[in-house]
Amino acid sequence: MIENLSQLKKYLATENASLTLTYYKFGTHKFLNITRGVEKLQTNSVKLEGGSWLNLNKASDFIFKDGSFDVIEKSTLNPETNHRDGLTHTFVLLSYKY
Repeated sequence: MIENLSQLKKYLATENASLTLTYYKFGTHKFLNITRGVEKLQTNSVKLEGGSWLNLNKASDFIFKDGSFDVIEKSTLNPETNHRDGLTHTFVLLSYKY
């Protein structure tokens, strides 16, 4: 089981590593629910088959679960009103299973 960003990077470096995007905050995504392999792994990002990149910058941007992980984002925009309200809001941007 992958429990942190370091372990995720090690997994992505293996020969048969793949990820499946299961959630995208902004609705539809052309790769939603499609399992994709790793095309290129760098220290701070991974390129998945089909050309999209996943940033691997900060461990605090990830929440790991059993067999999956969420990529979170922090913003001063209220996710319900889309206006700045002086608070920092945290929301799930992407969810993947491995």
